[in-house]
Amino acid sequence: TRSVTKASIETGIKKAAFPQESEWSIEQTLDEEFFPN
Repeated sequence: TRSVTKASIETGIKKAAFPQESEWSIEQTLDEEFFPN
């Protein structure tokens, strides 16, 4: 799952490519953890 999330972040596809709620939740968590605003 982390590899898929990492790939989506790197390509900038994010939610568009992975509409599954679980995947998006993981991405949001990683974005907040590693890329705080």
